[in-house]
Amino acid sequence: MLALYLEEAGYVILTAETGSEAIDLALQEQPELILMDLQLAEMDGYEVVKDLRDKAFQPPIIALSSSSLEQDRDYALAVGCNEYLVKPVPAEILLKVVANCLAAKLK
Repeated sequence: MLALYLEEAGYVILTAETGSEAIDLALQEQPELILMDLQLAEMDGYEVVKDLRDKAFQPPIIALSSSSLEQDRDYALAVGCNEYLVKPVPAEILLKVVANCLAAKLK
């Protein structure tokens, strides 16, 4: 559903099914931004973000989680996420956060 919102807004979407696939895809394609679901098969999104940041991956990463716990948000930001959104995310919020992250990247 989130991909549909972004595609309708004109963004190009790449998807990965597992954590290791996400890392490989990010390093190979160098996307301008990543939406990282923290619940992934094989390794969680926190591990993926840590690995990408350890490999000097700089683009913004927005964490997506079903948890609204402050400690989960804090941990996501500590491992290298730029933003943290709780699912389900309304389309207007998602698009605003994506646009803000991309704009901040240009500064």
